[in-house]
Amino acid sequence: YPPQWYQALLRWSLPKLDHIVCISRATAREAEQRGVMKFSVIPCGVAHVPSRTMRCEQRSHGHPPVLLTIARLVPRKGVPWFCKEVLPLVLMDFTSLTYLIIGSGPEEKLIKKIVQERGLSARVRLLGNVSEEEKEEWLKRADLLVVPNIPCPGDMEGFGIVCIEASARGVPVVASRLEGLEDAVIDEETGAFFQPCNADACRMAIRSMLRAPLDPHGVSTMTMDRYNVQKILPLYRRVLCA
Repeated sequence: YPPQWYQALLRWSLPKLDHIVCISRATAREAEQRGVMKFSVIPCGVAHVPSRTMRCEQRSHGHPPVLLTIARLVPRKGVPWFCKEVLPLVLMDFTSLTYLIIGSGPEEKLIKKIVQERGLSARVRLLGNVSEEEKEEWLKRADLLVVPNIPCPGDMEGFGIVCIEASARGVPVVASRLEGLEDAVIDEETGAFFQPCNADACRMAIRSMLRAPLDPHGVSTMTMDRYNVQKILPLYRRVLCA
């Protein structure tokens, strides 16, 4: 939240607290810049995932790939950039690919304009806001979750909970190596990173993940080993009881 009065309030108040829990290394760096010295980094957690919600089978050879983005459609999420700069490149590799977008927000009109101008209407579906049950169904159909965030001064990504929600269900993640997203994906274990705003790198990461897909069971297991809320809670107890 960028207003100067609010940032001044943070610099005055945060150092007076006994301890700060940051949800990522990126938020810890922001806290340090505001004078915080006593802090811990504890990631967000995900609850147990019922087996019926998991994507457990590898896609059959030749099945048209499905990419999925779940996000508020605001500038930092990078969806217009992905549609304009990356998706046409990916479609050169996978001509039958479908890109699904769940969410709404101020960038929706811009996304629709880009889709129309680039002739992507047959390949892109904007699903809007959906129920939790519908979201589970779309996750089961997805081959990859794409998180194409771009840098936006004053509006950082604190963690990226959608990344661990997807990977807990066996869906690998391709994400910008940016801000809190770096703590929400285990590189080459639950997904892959690419340099922000680098269309070729994003294309290569998607191509690699689709041509040599990670095992959904391994993706889910690795996610739950690190982010299971039952393992996160003791970290909070340790801080609170110190």
